[in-house]
Amino acid sequence: MGAVRESGETGAAHDLDPDKDAAEQEAAAALAGSEEMLRGLTDALKEGILVLDRNGNVVFWNQGAEKMLGFTEEEVLGRNAVELMAPEDYRDEYHGRFIEFKESRASTGTEDIMEFEAVAKDGRVFPIEIITSMASIKGETDVIVVIRDVTERKETEQALQESKARYRIVEENFTDVVWVSDLDLNIKYANPSAYHQMGYEAEELVSKSLGELMTPESFNLAFARKEEELAIATETAVDPPIPVELEVEQVRKDGTTFWADVRVGFLRRPDGTPYGILGVSRDISGRRHAEEALRTSEERYQLLAENLSDVIWVTDLSLKWTYISPSVVNQTGYSVEEALERNMADTVTPESLKAALSLLEGGMRDELEGRNPPDRIWVVEVEAYRKSGGTIWLEERVKFLRDGDGEPTGILGVARDVTMRKCAEERIKRNLIAEKTVSRISTRLISPQDLEAAINDSLADLGRLMDVGRVYLFEASEDLRYISNTHEWVAEGVTSQISKLQNLAVGAFDEWAEKLLRGEIIAQEDLTVVAKPAGDIVGWKEAKALIYIPMFGRMRLFGFMGLNDVRAPHAWPEEDIRVLRIVSEMLTKAVEQSRTEKALRESENRVRSIAEATGDGILMTTPAGRVLFANTAVERIFGYSYGELECMSVDKLLPGGLEDIVGELMPRLGREEDSTEGKVIEMEGLRRSENTFPAEVSVSLFLLQGQPNVLATVRDITGRKLLAEMEKEAAAAAAAAEVSQQHADELKDIIIITAHELRHPATVFKGYSEILLKYWNEMDNKRIRESLESIGEASNRLTSLVENLLEASLIEKKSIELEYSKVDPVALIEMAVSEARPKAPDGRIRICTSGKYESIEVDSEKIRGVIGILIDNAMKYSPEESLVHIWCEQTGEETLFHVLDRGIGIPEEEREKIFRRFYQVEDVNHHSLPGMGLGLYIARSLVESHGGWIEVFPGEEGGSLFSFGIPKKGRTHSSKAQVNPRYGILSEINFLTP
Repeated sequence: MGAVRESGETGAAHDLDPDKDAAEQEAAAALAGSEEMLRGLTDALKEGILVLDRNGNVVFWNQGAEKMLGFTEEEVLGRNAVELMAPEDYRDEYHGRFIEFKESRASTGTEDIMEFEAVAKDGRVFPIEIITSMASIKGETDVIVVIRDVTERKETEQALQESKARYRIVEENFTDVVWVSDLDLNIKYANPSAYHQMGYEAEELVSKSLGELMTPESFNLAFARKEEELAIATETAVDPPIPVELEVEQVRKDGTTFWADVRVGFLRRPDGTPYGILGVSRDISGRRHAEEALRTSEERYQLLAENLSDVIWVTDLSLKWTYISPSVVNQTGYSVEEALERNMADTVTPESLKAALSLLEGGMRDELEGRNPPDRIWVVEVEAYRKSGGTIWLEERVKFLRDGDGEPTGILGVARDVTMRKCAEERIKRNLIAEKTVSRISTRLISPQDLEAAINDSLADLGRLMDVGRVYLFEASEDLRYISNTHEWVAEGVTSQISKLQNLAVGAFDEWAEKLLRGEIIAQEDLTVVAKPAGDIVGWKEAKALIYIPMFGRMRLFGFMGLNDVRAPHAWPEEDIRVLRIVSEMLTKAVEQSRTEKALRESENRVRSIAEATGDGILMTTPAGRVLFANTAVERIFGYSYGELECMSVDKLLPGGLEDIVGELMPRLGREEDSTEGKVIEMEGLRRSENTFPAEVSVSLFLLQGQPNVLATVRDITGRKLLAEMEKEAAAAAAAAEVSQQHADELKDIIIITAHELRHPATVFKGYSEILLKYWNEMDNKRIRESLESIGEASNRLTSLVENLLEASLIEKKSIELEYSKVDPVALIEMAVSEARPKAPDGRIRICTSGKYESIEVDSEKIRGVIGILIDNAMKYSPEESLVHIWCEQTGEETLFHVLDRGIGIPEEEREKIFRRFYQVEDVNHHSLPGMGLGLYIARSLVESHGGWIEVFPGEEGGSLFSFGIPKKGRTHSSKAQVNPRYGILSEINFLTP
């Protein structure tokens, strides 16, 4: 690296001294060549490479830094890097961080990976990721800085995350099943989504118990949880903010099972007492399979990531390989020897070869005409073949290798696998187009002025999105015997079929009709190998592929939406099918809404004409209930003629009579006025047909010729009752939507925290593996060991993260298994402290328990883990110089454990929330401290699985006191009443304060 301090002078600048012997001259020439090769390699890299002296001044600056920041090496040598690159508002902070790095790494020589903002020469501010390390160059300790522009990565990650979130919300709104049951778990209501998820019509479920819809194990779990929550619910009139969530195995109508995520809460009467259960069920079979596949995929990816790196290659000017780095094996599957034997035409696709040769020809032409700067780098993306089949996309950074006179002697290239990036870009682009199309269709179908035009335009949008030749709708007759093509869009050059496809017999579809009736999608990727139904239906003659999406409305098959590709076989990926399902439901709702509105207008006209001619029924009776008068509305309501009503007993119209009401009003009659104030009640009316109906009856008494009479106004409130039921169903749907949104918000927080936690070890793995691969021969054993230790620490962090996630998963599934054994509580504390001491070598942890204690029966590993979690939490949120105290005590019923820190403490409103899963006091979007917010959640679950409790209290001198109690074996719950005055414990250990 001697050439680095001399600003990258090449061997051409070192004239051979004739006074030196041949060996010295040969060594000097070799050194110059090595330095030139080193500079050539660093300049070929996309990343910026800087070397700073101990004052932060630039002593080396490669071509990657020049391309990234715009400054040439001559402009920056000797200038302070922070003053040169940092935004003005951050310079003081960055100076401080540089000084801190030097002081903290001077002895260890380890690296730091950080993210900053940098200012380019043209004033552009952009995010960068830097890797800093200390190195001894020519007897002086300098700082090596690797700079990487992460603008594109951050934009891609953000776009992909937003796209997935929007797409998921659109999809989830059409899949959840909303149901209501009584407290005996008998279904009273289910929404239409039940058919798609379970195969039952909503009406079929109303007569069933939840026990018929779950496996015995899942029903026992749900029933036990219901009893537990019901006991709690009867003590308060308010439900907890987060409803109960269970994962259960449900049984479909055909006997198959699937896993569902069920969120439930109580329905309450006005006085707060529970009378029913509202539930939202989501099919998570795919998610469970995906989680298993993801775990397997992550294990494979981690193994690959630790061994992959860019490929460095060299050719002569005739494009014959002269060198290829060993990482070509991981990138293409070919060994170095195999890769060297292949020519360029066998390595990349014809299109990529053409692009690469065009680039080379242009470079050679510029070289001959003197327009090439000596260190010019070309960037091109090529598609290369893999040995196992298929292709990958590589980003190639290419430059000429030159001799001492500056003449080209070969070509140096660095190949980076960018296949995932290109796939992500294509996926984002595709998702954005799909989202815009779905949004445009949804907007168009909301209260359209011309429904037919809106449907046809929507089919056209869908056809262009899916790149097919024909999109159409078929509607079925009421008896499901015939279908007709009602709407159609065809691409340019494709023949219309709609006029020939009217009143087709459903039987022509053979078994396909049965599948559509069951709600199954029919997808055929290649019709040339499929036995076609009888007759040329839906354009069989020209179709090469098709897909049918069943459309259900009013709890029956409405019809189906179909797409034909008339050019070639067509794959129907799952994401396209999701879009088609969403659009088909939109179209179904639009058609149904139009029909419903038309029927409603006709019904309203009929009701209005009736209402204008009639009113409420009016009855006048004697106190004994004999009818004296009835208007025509009474005849209409009850179905009797006036002659039949005359002298009839009111009990025949209103069973149960009005005796009680009359008896209540009679004492008031005549006190001050000749009539009483009316009393309104709801009761059941009985029509002549013996059918009952709900009625609202207003009863009052009046004196007529000195004799008391009863006036009753009767209103048929059947419609009002139906409206109330509809409002109740609407409220249930709103509650379900709120539950779904809450689930989406929680999942978003989990994704943010998990991504943050995974990024650190992934960055360490990638950074150190690249350094070891590239500079192994130049590093001493100490540096190699330190690098491997850093990778090991990152692995431990990743392992801890995975273990916490697995532990939380077991807790959520109620799968905690305890292995009880007798153990000394002090020994548990000592073992936990011993395991934590490597994280606190300065003796921060103090055990404050002495003497002998009675042995306790617990799962020692899990209780030791709880103590370890509390110790780790105390050290994480306490100043580095403060102490953490640990002790235990015993009462007649339980053993208490305490961990006291001197940190900033926990606000009162946060003390209960910190024991929730994934909860952290800080906002997840500003996640700074390591951890996923699972530790205290796991601790509480493990303690409660022992029948114990755990709480946090404020320390009298600052900080927090975490305490938990474990009952003696055989007790189901620990008695916190005996240890509530725990604040006295703090005063007893004040002598321990450092």
